Amino acid sequence: MELTGSNDAFIMDASSSKLEIINSTIIGKGAKLFITPDTNNPDYLAGRPSISIVNNEPQSGIIEYSCYYGKYDNGKFILPGVRDASAKLKAMLKDSFTSDTLLIPGPDGLYLSNSALDYLGDAKSGETYTIEQAGPPEQMEKLAKAGAVRANGCTIKNGTNAAITVNEVVIQPGKSYTFTEKGPELDPELDPPSTIVIIRPAEEVTTQPNPATGAPQVIAVAAAASAIAAVLAAVLLLRRKEE
Repeated sequence: MELTGSNDAFIMDASSSKLEIINSTIIGKGAKLFITPDTNNPDYLAGRPSISIVNNEPQSGIIEYSCYYGKYDNGKFILPGVRDASAKLKAMLKDSFTSDTLLIPGPDGLYLSNSALDYLGDAKSGETYTIEQAGPPEQMEKLAKAGAVRANGCTIKNGTNAAITVNEVVIQPGKSYTFTEKGPELDPELDPPSTIVIIRPAEEVTTQPNPATGAPQVIAVAAAASAIAAVLAAVLLLRRKEE
């Protein structure tokens, strides 16, 4: 697909919209994307940021969202062929979502609101997910419940400036937790595990000088006790014979 005209562009200005790119190559100076769900005025595009979606190889992507009175209640913006897609999408959409919209960037895009909850609910083992902006109370309550995020080795990082709760675990700003079946674990770099040392008592020994050489010698307590018992037995036997 080649878009070369000065008026060429992909424009998504409805309150609910979906654009899916399937294994396509898009080239040309008109290969731009505008997402403006907060306005139906085409003239307003002149002052709005856009994203160039030019790619050199066939790529697939999807943009799907819905807004209610200017606030996203769902938003999935995935553009694998765009460099720094997450940062560019945030810059373009900053006027279209509020400060209490749940916001989670992905490797190839951005997730907002309910799509962000779904994204965390499908977290993959060994991967890290950063919550950059907390959502409204009802969404954060869902995230705080046990089982909201899979305990499969995924890591959740708090990128906000306030504590958040995930799977009944409080995560402080800037901190991360890795969730496993055994329960949440602290990031080892932030809270290294303590070491428990178990000391087993050795056999008690006593040291006495050798009567012949004067050098110290070690006699096991058990052996000494056996010798004393033998002497006592001999003494008792001797007394019985004398009687």
